[in-house]
Amino acid sequence: MSGSSVAFAVSASLLCLVTSAAAAVPCLKGLPGTVIDKLRTNLTIGPVGHEISMPFGIGKLGWDSADILGELVGILAEEVLGTHTTTTGCSGSLSCTYAVVGCKTYANTSDRGCPQSQPAPTIHASFEVWNLATRVAQVQNEVDWATVDDLGGDIGFPGFDGLHLFKDLLEKAYAERNIMLEYYRGYNVSNTSPWDFFSKTSEIDVGGLRPCEDTRITSSAIWVDYLNVIKDRGGVVVSPEGTVTGRCWDGHWWRTPACRDDPDKCIPVITGGTGWGYLSMVQQAAGSGMPLAFAVAKNSSMYNAIPRKHRVLVYWWTPDATFIDVKPTRILFPPYDAEAQAKGDFRTANEAISLDKIASPLLRYASPQLYEFIKLFRVSDNQVSDMLLILQQTGG
Repeated sequence: MSGSSVAFAVSASLLCLVTSAAAAVPCLKGLPGTVIDKLRTNLTIGPVGHEISMPFGIGKLGWDSADILGELVGILAEEVLGTHTTTTGCSGSLSCTYAVVGCKTYANTSDRGCPQSQPAPTIHASFEVWNLATRVAQVQNEVDWATVDDLGGDIGFPGFDGLHLFKDLLEKAYAERNIMLEYYRGYNVSNTSPWDFFSKTSEIDVGGLRPCEDTRITSSAIWVDYLNVIKDRGGVVVSPEGTVTGRCWDGHWWRTPACRDDPDKCIPVITGGTGWGYLSMVQQAAGSGMPLAFAVAKNSSMYNAIPRKHRVLVYWWTPDATFIDVKPTRILFPPYDAEAQAKGDFRTANEAISLDKIASPLLRYASPQLYEFIKLFRVSDNQVSDMLLILQQTGG
């Protein structure tokens, strides 16, 4: 299949895959060249002499954008290439890498079920794997025979994470005062009063936040780097044994030096997990003189709700559906500096993250056509964003 054929197939499928995979199948059946079910075939895949007939298995990573891509490839494999396909959840980038290698209990962190030699895997490919090189190194450290085909590159665009603000705040600040809040310099307290456009931390119900002791404020690794780079002893606590942790204000917040003496001027930042993004965000904010206070939502529901109720900054990443309807804009910092970040200095922008396709090397021999199709398969960030918005608006 040529690159132009893949582009047409992807475009046609994106038009069809409006609300669900179920809706896309009858739509695609109306297109010329689709393959009826009784003419579809299985793969015959496995080590030489141990091949097994089975459907093409796609590992779904468990978040919306990756699952959309898995459904899309599955539809195309069946309707255009005539290959029986199944999709299976494999719970994240690392587990899906184990699955593609052929480990049987790939999601079991205590025993991945990896045999002594290459088996016939039941999951043959996965899409939007984050930090692929790290994942492969982890698998190969345990399974010395393991190989993964990266299919020549990413899914068509990189992922980004970091501090974001919603479009309405961005436009209001520029319209009223010519303040460009998409740039870190827009938060300079000597030239502007950016806090006027945001809620106060005191307005946010702490019942929706994790207490400091349940967050990465207690993670020494983050705060050792912070202290070494920023030299801000007021933002950390050093124990008698020399352990460095973040200082906590009001039981839930960490404040930058720029607003520490006047908490009402601290712009709230909400993140999730136990403190997603803390490693870079606290250095970027403090190092740039931004008046910010960081807190962690106590669960995913609060992570979604608090930024919609209050005027805050939020840690977010793309591609993702959570806030896509309010059009977050990523705050821009000085360009990514790999050498500095390798030394623990995270004041520059976060690195763009390659979102990769992976496949079992056995797929190349089991179905050269399917292998080449996946190798050529690419989508744009706008295409995926459009699909995520539709997914959110229709409730999946």
